[in-house]
Amino acid sequence: MPKSLDVAAASIHLQGIGRVPAVAAQELKIGDQLMYNHGGVHQITKIEEASPRFLRVFEVSAETGEEHSGRVKKDRLVARVPESGRRPVGHDAPRTDYRAQVYAPQGQTWTTVSHGTTAEAAASGRTRGNRFSHFDSVLLDRHGLGNTFEARAACVKAMAQGKTFTAADGHRFRILPPEQPEPTSVKTATPLAAGPGKPAEPVESAVFTPHPRSTTARRPLWDTGWGAKRAADYAARCARYVDIDRLQLHAHGRAEVRVDFPYAVGRGPQRAEAALAIAVRFRVEARRPDRNGRALRVTGRPEDVARYAAALPHVLNHAEQLTSWADRMYGKCARRPRHADHFESLGSSGRRAAAAYFRALAFRRIVEVLVGPQDIVVPEVDPDLPLWEQAETLGGLLGEYGWVEIREAYDPAAARQLLDNAERAKVPASRRPVTGKHGEQLTLFDPATLAPQPTAGLVVVIPCSGSKVMGHAAPAGEFYTGSLHTHARRTADALTANGGTVLVLSALHGLLTLDQVIEPYDHTWTDAGSITVEELHVQAAELGLVGARVVLLTPSQYTQRAVAVWPHARTPLANLGIGRQRSRLTALRESAHIYSVAA
Repeated sequence: MPKSLDVAAASIHLQGIGRVPAVAAQELKIGDQLMYNHGGVHQITKIEEASPRFLRVFEVSAETGEEHSGRVKKDRLVARVPESGRRPVGHDAPRTDYRAQVYAPQGQTWTTVSHGTTAEAAASGRTRGNRFSHFDSVLLDRHGLGNTFEARAACVKAMAQGKTFTAADGHRFRILPPEQPEPTSVKTATPLAAGPGKPAEPVESAVFTPHPRSTTARRPLWDTGWGAKRAADYAARCARYVDIDRLQLHAHGRAEVRVDFPYAVGRGPQRAEAALAIAVRFRVEARRPDRNGRALRVTGRPEDVARYAAALPHVLNHAEQLTSWADRMYGKCARRPRHADHFESLGSSGRRAAAAYFRALAFRRIVEVLVGPQDIVVPEVDPDLPLWEQAETLGGLLGEYGWVEIREAYDPAAARQLLDNAERAKVPASRRPVTGKHGEQLTLFDPATLAPQPTAGLVVVIPCSGSKVMGHAAPAGEFYTGSLHTHARRTADALTANGGTVLVLSALHGLLTLDQVIEPYDHTWTDAGSITVEELHVQAAELGLVGARVVLLTPSQYTQRAVAVWPHARTPLANLGIGRQRSRLTALRESAHIYSVAA
């Protein structure tokens, strides 16, 4: 329903539209049309009593012909389209064109979504309002009839030959050729069930691999449906919340994966706690492997672990978006004149702490509701209490509003890729004592092997710095004078004390040996002409270090380029602020004989 929790006004605000008149949901009737953010219009086909306080409303999109249903409170304001502004459902397509159509099971009607001079043009045509194509790139994928380009193309070709495809939720899809009247019956290709918990396979071809049904209230979280750029931006946003290692396959049908959560101004531990709760829904076991609280080790059946790892970024992103909504409400409350005295008394640091605490409580409650059942009952906001005292109540309402079936939040292709890239875990050596010929107990490790060993193959990469010896050329080992460079250099020298190579990574020159003489320069990664990843590959090959054991004592801008050359490099400074980077460098220097051997 439209984004509004204000039930006292006679109008609501729709994104991209502005303020529009509104009515309470209990006043709706079958045949009414509702407007949503950015102007989307749905027509009501059925209304049911879901509970004493809620209605379940079934509606069909005027643009796509697709049906949706959702729960809405009876006293919630919704934007009902006036009679003078009603829209027809679908398009009035000319009979000389191919017509891509969708059948809504509740409405019992076929709706023309788009049309064109060929079947492919009809399937990829724009919808009403010139929006992104729904029939080809969204509808077929969303309903499990083609989640790849090749599968959708095969589906469109089959429909152009007279086939009608039926999805698991009852929606049907077809393409009518020019001059053909509306048929009363056609040959159908209905997906067949493959067993409990397994995706269905269509009759006509094995290329169609339907995704499990999503909630009828909204699209699954993995479905962006708005084009390549939006999909790329969404994927990048989700990737910020969690780093997922390679899946490890163990004996007896078990799998394991480590997930790490970047610090993110203290939100990493909160997201790790949320991931623990989410793991229960996927029937996997999650535990914290260390004390920093920003990592989890997840074990379970390989399929369950892969689904969990593929869904986790999407669920966290969804929870963060809902929490940001709570943040905006808190900010609006804090700016109201009647609350000025309260927030002024907190001081600047107190206001920041109060806002962070409010967000943490709201986020935790949102996650609790998302991992619970859909019919969970949450309390209402108390108008007599200030909003900053009702973080959990507001989080519960937002979680209820944004509830989705999180077990279906994974992209099947991403889960399959995780399984395809999984590796067999190495069986650890036995740690039980070994008995010699005459009964004496032998030690598992030779004491001589515990002494520091030469590490001639170890390569340690350190960053350049803005502070340099200016006015004359100098070797790279003496040229840079910045504090982080100097700190990293001392640690690198300790790590390679028994043999190894220290390299300086420069934004302009790339990989430099310590004795390589360079001229004064002033250049950063943001300047044009910076060294590229391809050039770094060439330099590493020339130095004979492509397959070397590498430790990167570098900040993020350097590390993200270096790991493209050495994907398995150790990155002990990853995701750390400058202060913690210095502390980590000191700790590595003090235990260099251990870390250099383990690297």
